[in-house]
Amino acid sequence: MKGFSFAREDAFAPGQARGDAGSAEVGPLAVAVINSPMHVWQIREACAHWGVSPQDVWVVVFKQSSVNGETLERTLDEIGDWGRVFWLATPPALRTGFPGLASVLRRERHRADWQRHLAGARGPRFVMAALNRLPVNRQVAAWLGGEELIWLDDGTMTPTLVRKDAVRGAGMPGKRKAGSNKVGKGGTSRQSTPREDQGRGSAASSKRKRARRKTGGKRAGRRPLIPRPVRRLIKTIPGAARLWDRIGPRGAGLIQAVDARFQHYRGLSHLPEPLMEIDTGALKRAYPRAQTYFTVAETWPLPPGRWEPNRLGWLRDRLEESSPDASELHFLGAPLVERDGVPFADYIDWLRRVQQDSSDGREMVYVPHPRESEEFLGRLAKELDIEIRSLGLPYKIALAIMQRRPAVVASWFCSALEHLEVVGLPDLQLVAYRIPAFKSTLSKKRKANQAAIFGAADAFYRRHESGSGIDVRPVPVLHQALVAETGQEAVPPPSRTVSADAR
Repeated sequence: MKGFSFAREDAFAPGQARGDAGSAEVGPLAVAVINSPMHVWQIREACAHWGVSPQDVWVVVFKQSSVNGETLERTLDEIGDWGRVFWLATPPALRTGFPGLASVLRRERHRADWQRHLAGARGPRFVMAALNRLPVNRQVAAWLGGEELIWLDDGTMTPTLVRKDAVRGAGMPGKRKAGSNKVGKGGTSRQSTPREDQGRGSAASSKRKRARRKTGGKRAGRRPLIPRPVRRLIKTIPGAARLWDRIGPRGAGLIQAVDARFQHYRGLSHLPEPLMEIDTGALKRAYPRAQTYFTVAETWPLPPGRWEPNRLGWLRDRLEESSPDASELHFLGAPLVERDGVPFADYIDWLRRVQQDSSDGREMVYVPHPRESEEFLGRLAKELDIEIRSLGLPYKIALAIMQRRPAVVASWFCSALEHLEVVGLPDLQLVAYRIPAFKSTLSKKRKANQAAIFGAADAFYRRHESGSGIDVRPVPVLHQALVAETGQEAVPPPSRTVSADAR
């Protein structure tokens, strides 16, 4: 079997019959590659913007493990009668050692599977792909080879991802690890010589050996993966030790090289590990010339990409048909405790303050985030006298099908507020409460991984605090506590920045 070519010239012409051998099925006008319910809504907005019927769209779903499958399926059924829907697994992780050989074969079977399913979808007029950190979206979008590539909004992280793509596409050098180069006089950097590297390597090796002797070996206190008698027997096999050196934990390069070879055979651009190390240049050479970033927030992609503002016309038409309920406020939750390291006691305290701030005759309803667990919501209900209402759909879609919507929508920071601001309903108030300083419960490694989320939060507040349709407020101090401690009625604002420790 010959792999598909990665070049645009091999794409099918629009409207040409495409499919498996002997099939007379006509291919779609558009193909969308998505991962979450929000992306389904973004497809619907793109269809309304470009005048494409949902029946002419084939939807390819690479569902992430963190996404609720029932919610995703219900969202697909609720807002569109799609031409076809493909449910495909996400790519298996690439491992090292002997399990690495099996992982390469699993990844190759995965690539063969999605290429077989999508063989009739190549060369559409539009390819729509969710702009997020999943490389498979980019790889499939490039392989489909349509006339125009439309990048779909993924929320508050979208401007950051566009900026990173622009930096990589411009060929700017990445960050070097601290201490990789020495700085000489005058501030100029100097590459280390091979003799210096060898000396440092020998010293480090001797240091590791001494530490190993002190602790009783590298795997002291743990049961070995392979019993010692079996290891002795394996070492007697000619070439076994050399083979282990090549494919063992230190031989990850061979595993990645084999996987890259399989990708080349399939006509795909190599996506090395980890996920964010994407060969953007190779992918962009295979993308359609016309690339459009269809987002709510303004972005500045590098040519040939262009920004097309998403005015949310489909959502606006449906919200204008509903009437507001002046007695209700919806507060959109966020997984700040379970994902982002906010102490539970702090989160409860913040919600009490918000509840007091909004106690002007309106009932506050807590709408949980999809990543907030049932256990967490149960603890929340015990601490606060508040209704918790799970809608079972992305909030914007649930709002669009309500007969009576709330008069106020509030949250910490989220894309829903920005989307509703773009819709611009005069009888809908939008409030964002700035996250106060807190001491994170995460480890140093996990705090570093969450830095991008709190960076997006700071960017969100900066965009809207100078004046927009979103009222950015500090979390107020509880009135009773303030009077007891200070004897004052005025409420001073708390810290206006997310804690550096939380990052």
